[in-house]
Amino acid sequence: MAEVTLRRADDLTDAERTAWRGLVETLPEFDGPYFRPEFTEHVAAVRDDVYVAVLSVGGEPRGFFPFQKHNRVGRPVAGRLSDFQAVVVSADVRWTAAELLRGCGLRSWQFDHLLLGQSAFEPYHWFVGESRFLDLSNGFEAYEQERRAAGASDVKNTLRKERKLKREATCRWEPRADDDAFERLLAWKSEQYHRTGLADVFSYPWTVELLQRLRTADTPGFGGAFSALYADDELLAVHLGMRSGNVLHYWFPAFGDAWQNCSPGLVLLVEVARHAAENGISRIDLGKGDERYKLQFGSGSIPVAEGVVERASVSSLMRFGWQRTKAWVKESPLACAARGPARLLRAVRERSEFE
Repeated sequence: MAEVTLRRADDLTDAERTAWRGLVETLPEFDGPYFRPEFTEHVAAVRDDVYVAVLSVGGEPRGFFPFQKHNRVGRPVAGRLSDFQAVVVSADVRWTAAELLRGCGLRSWQFDHLLLGQSAFEPYHWFVGESRFLDLSNGFEAYEQERRAAGASDVKNTLRKERKLKREATCRWEPRADDDAFERLLAWKSEQYHRTGLADVFSYPWTVELLQRLRTADTPGFGGAFSALYADDELLAVHLGMRSGNVLHYWFPAFGDAWQNCSPGLVLLVEVARHAAENGISRIDLGKGDERYKLQFGSGSIPVAEGVVERASVSSLMRFGWQRTKAWVKESPLACAARGPARLLRAVRERSEFE
């Protein structure tokens, strides 16, 4: 059984960081940027509650579990901003969820984008969803042909709108957007959150500071991806994401009111995908959700689970029952009537989780 040692994220040794990077670079299931030690370190630079449990065998670090800790409750690093979660560990290392939490000093650990495949967490899954992605392993043209064959009309229509936009304006895609584009990204996304009743991610200073750090991060294994689309020098759309190896995570896209008939947000996604494929990116992760663009542009998916690891108690059973009730309501004729209150409750929950 692996030995669990708890460290603050900024107290990892050089040997531990090297071992962590070695795992994510050799185990394909951990190829995304959220699993990199650099992501955890950037979050730790703007928050003081980030820890890493090191799983060791025979004194050698063989696994890493990053998390945020408030009292004895654990959450994923970056909380609601995290689109993938897991213990980064080799399959041959023996560990249990109970021993892991005990070593971390946690009563519970909540997750909502947990990779499937780690058997220690399977009993704690509430739901399993799909995180969609663009498969660019054979290039952009092959991806486009696959989407056309699958009947994804939005992809075809977006390419048509892109051609229209380029006929009527001088367009350019900037792979390294500037400070003004970053400020516009914050403003556009805040407007979207307020309009939809969701918690404004950017009303919390640590999230803005984190994105400021990530947009300029640039190392061989990890970095930010910050691009913008212009028409006649007018900013139409902007995206801030992260890259890791041959994977790009499409994270914060935003667009303004100009050229809405040309769907600038979707045109930006096409431009990002085209340039990504030309520069060795084989997959663009879109994250979990049933938004139309994810269903239309996603050509594959990764299953992720939502749930909580905690000791058996009345509270945990009540929580499980509540989650099951929500699932039933969502699929029932009551869904429309419940949507308004559910959106309000979600906003309250999100605000508490960004603190």
